[in-house]
Amino acid sequence: MSLFAWLLFAIARSRVLFALTIRGGKITRVKGRIPPVVVGELEDVFRSTDTAGTLAGSSDQGRVRADFSGKIRPEVLQRARNVVGLYSLSRYQGQSPR
Repeated sequence: MSLFAWLLFAIARSRVLFALTIRGGKITRVKGRIPPVVVGELEDVFRSTDTAGTLAGSSDQGRVRADFSGKIRPEVLQRARNVVGLYSLSRYQGQSPR
């Protein structure tokens, strides 16, 4: 891997705030900086769905961007993005890492 590619990877990774692992509609793993209230609201969003995958939040131009990889219905993804976007970036950055 070239130095330039490694540098880009390091910069992109440094913007990641949190990652949640979801299986069978339940959050099974939480890593990073995320307010507990957001985790609780996301549990409500994913409850009684068949969602499975990873929801990652990163800082993007002063906001928190939510990206999902895995199996999720579009309407559930939109609800999750709405929950993540309710809180300011400073709220996420103020949380201690998990």
